[in-house]
Amino acid sequence: MGASIYLGKSLSAGTKGCNIVLASIAPSLLLDTYTGAAVAYSLRQLRTAYTGAAIRVRRSSDNAEQDINFVGGDLDTTSMINFVGQNLWTYSEEWDQIVWFKSQLNTTGTPSYIDVETAPDSTLTADKIIENTISSTHLTSRQLLVTSGITYYVSIYLKSGGRDAKVTSAISSLATYEVDVDLTNGTLSNNTFPITPLLESVGNGWYRLKFQVTAANTQTRTVMSIITMNGTSTNYLGDGTSGVYVWGAQVNNNGQYMPYYKTEATANNGDAYITTWYDQSGNANDATQATAASQAQIVSSGAVITDPNTGKISSTWTSDRYTLTTGISPNTQYLSIGVVNRTTNTGGINQLGRSSAIGGINGQQPLFWFATTGNLRSDMSTGLVHGTNTSTGVFIMTSEKNASNLKTAYLNGSALVTTATEAPSAGSNLDVFGQAGSNYTFGRYAEYIYWDSEQSANRTAIEDNINTYWNAY
Repeated sequence: MGASIYLGKSLSAGTKGCNIVLASIAPSLLLDTYTGAAVAYSLRQLRTAYTGAAIRVRRSSDNAEQDINFVGGDLDTTSMINFVGQNLWTYSEEWDQIVWFKSQLNTTGTPSYIDVETAPDSTLTADKIIENTISSTHLTSRQLLVTSGITYYVSIYLKSGGRDAKVTSAISSLATYEVDVDLTNGTLSNNTFPITPLLESVGNGWYRLKFQVTAANTQTRTVMSIITMNGTSTNYLGDGTSGVYVWGAQVNNNGQYMPYYKTEATANNGDAYITTWYDQSGNANDATQATAASQAQIVSSGAVITDPNTGKISSTWTSDRYTLTTGISPNTQYLSIGVVNRTTNTGGINQLGRSSAIGGINGQQPLFWFATTGNLRSDMSTGLVHGTNTSTGVFIMTSEKNASNLKTAYLNGSALVTTATEAPSAGSNLDVFGQAGSNYTFGRYAEYIYWDSEQSANRTAIEDNINTYWNAY
């Protein structure tokens, strides 16, 4: 990253000094400098003039889709995570379901306790836990199969129905944590949670209580109990009508509190898949996949997938592929470059290809990593193998052809052993991203760009720009 330096005078107690003020200057986006790409797919912004989305994602919970844009040149992961959501509990608003344990509550239907109050989202969907007329502890609770060492983020919306609440968690076998919630004044007291819970007013008498707890064992535990309180007591003779309004229970384990996500019979595990890679080149040659089983994953269990080697955002491919809007002629291909992670020595990494046979006029792939041998191949009119490399990890993988048709492959900026001169032959267009013949991508993709103009003089600088962002080598 560049910086400007301002030299000025600092006068203090009669002395002179020099103030150095560093003001960051955003580096030029890659395709602003190296123009002419035929297609460009990336999880970062590549061109200033491109103001569209990076990708379109599908969340697995209900198959809804949403475009994900850029913020400051980076993928807007906050919007993506908020859209995808995560709620490991089912029936988050339905206390008549058996998954909600109820003890010493009035569930006879007189008075009604289902959908009896306007919820924070302005729908008549809030329920009421009503104490019965027995002298006892009146409560509702919810369990979850938890994993040892994992922190769970829990939230619930509460409103006074004549009573306050004590909220407890027995997620840890080491202790039962509790906090008293004053639903009249919106305050917490008598807290024993290791990290103090949060209580947020959301209007109309409603509060959202949030707390986090870490599981000590892998087993089914009671993650949350809501106990009605008569003054300071939780064990008292109920009146059969008083209680606490409840709505919007949520639990997630992705390291943060989430916006509320409603569930019914199915929990939301917080998974998302890419349905479209939007082309940033200016040619509107987007790559799409409508079949769920062939879509690369980008969010897993409510968290953005990152590369284990670099920590950078990535997408996981398992025999996935995307069809281009318009096929590209391979006859003028000069530079094909991608940021990939090869996760297995036997899995292929494919860039731009065609779904028919490898080699010949129907298989002029710019570059792909052959699955069974670990060889890099760069096909023009015949198959050209660039040595063997069976390493796994993150790579910037490049295939270059100069004006003399000299074909060279590079890994992380270093040329591989084999180069060859090949005259391109006429043939079918390149029309698939992530598949070359019968070989599909197994690994991770973060970026792929394909130039159809001479780039030999720019290749090193292009690779440096890509590496500066993705930290491949």
